[in-house]
Amino acid sequence: MASKRRTLAVAVLLSTGLVFLALGVSRAARQKKLDHQIEGLRAQAAAQMTDGRFAQAADTFERLQVLFMDAGRYQEALDASRSIESASERVPGRRSPWNFVRIAEAYLGMGDADRYFEWMERAVGERRFSKVQYFQGARLDAIRNDPRLARLVAAAAAIVGVGEPAVEFEVTLLDGSPFVLSGQKGKVVLVDFWDVNCAPCRREMPNLKAIYQVFRDKGLEIVGISLDTDRTLLSDYVKQAALPWKLACSFEGWDDRTAALYGISGTPSTWLIDRRGIVRYCDLRGEELRRAVEALLNES
Repeated sequence: MASKRRTLAVAVLLSTGLVFLALGVSRAARQKKLDHQIEGLRAQAAAQMTDGRFAQAADTFERLQVLFMDAGRYQEALDASRSIESASERVPGRRSPWNFVRIAEAYLGMGDADRYFEWMERAVGERRFSKVQYFQGARLDAIRNDPRLARLVAAAAAIVGVGEPAVEFEVTLLDGSPFVLSGQKGKVVLVDFWDVNCAPCRREMPNLKAIYQVFRDKGLEIVGISLDTDRTLLSDYVKQAALPWKLACSFEGWDDRTAALYGISGTPSTWLIDRRGIVRYCDLRGEELRRAVEALLNES
């Protein structure tokens, strides 16, 4: 009996050792894959900077930044943020608030709440970060009761103007016809500020197409206001992506008059306006946007 127990104990130890070994191998494999991704993106970003493709380089640095944040490598995420700023400085008008937000989050991950608020105040104050829903995320639970957070939420909400009438505008669509916002009363209107070189904008397009297909006959109108300057680039993308909603572009880039009216400092920036012309949501994505559209269409 004792011999059997010893044999069983040895078998358990061997099995446990194999499990730990397998886990170690799995972690090593994941780390190797991550390192390979990072080196590939670094090389890609360097090539893009050398070739003068600064908008693409900024997007590549953003992908690096996300990898570092997900891995808890916050100092390297901050380094990537500096590279984003360096690339963005060479793209006229590109001053996305999201880079400041991610810098703030890196400091929060490092346990530095003061630096978090310093950078978030810059994101809101300097770059008009207005995604109120962001402040409801679980990542901020550690600072939920800090009075500085409430002040940030109030400042962001003031920028968006949620609950206020949407700023009136008139644009000429790509097909030459006029679009007047006040002429859309009775419809739910999604105003989407975007540009072809904005990777998050392109990633959201399939979701917008799905939402538009379902709700276009139920009172949804989408107007996309492109901040591009290259006519050929925009035309080719619109044809390739087969965007079915109304599209406008002044080809003045970040000097676009409508973008200035809405205080746009980064793309994508989406504004959801109810049937009465009141701004109800800003910068929703994915399923969250779909639910909001459906809810507004169901309002009497």
